[in-house]
Amino acid sequence: MSGSGGRRRSSARVRLVRTGSTAVAGALTVGALAGCASGSPSPASVSVPGRDTSAVPHIRPLPAAAVPSYDPKKGARTDVVAGSCDRDNGAWHFGGLVRNQGRQPRAYRIVVDFVTDDDSTVVDTKVVEVPDVQAGASADWSVAGAPDGDDLRCVIRNVQFD
Repeated sequence: MSGSGGRRRSSARVRLVRTGSTAVAGALTVGALAGCASGSPSPASVSVPGRDTSAVPHIRPLPAAAVPSYDPKKGARTDVVAGSCDRDNGAWHFGGLVRNQGRQPRAYRIVVDFVTDDDSTVVDTKVVEVPDVQAGASADWSVAGAPDGDDLRCVIRNVQFD
């Protein structure tokens, strides 16, 4: 499958790591992070400008794991573009695109928080693993969380490559 600029998009599978949403709320400065509001298109058609992301790779849960600690040498926030954040069948769905801007293949870990719209309290946290993204290639990612949350925003807290 070709992406923009004739580059090949990775056929990497996206893996989901579920984590608890405990004491991260106090440590976050949510105002500095990019979020999205409810009322967006459905997650089956994640909207990323210039990309057809209608075929989001299969997601399968992995055993619970800790949220990765931030390593500035592996920070890759600029490699990720957020798509839609929408509630469907009781859960919130969030997705987007990751583009490997490096010179070597990379795996990515994207930490997503589902936060309340009124006071930015974190109600759920997920870690999405996107393996084997070739240099210059892109891969879609998506995650579901906060099954009991109302009026939430989806926020990318951290992106790291391995």
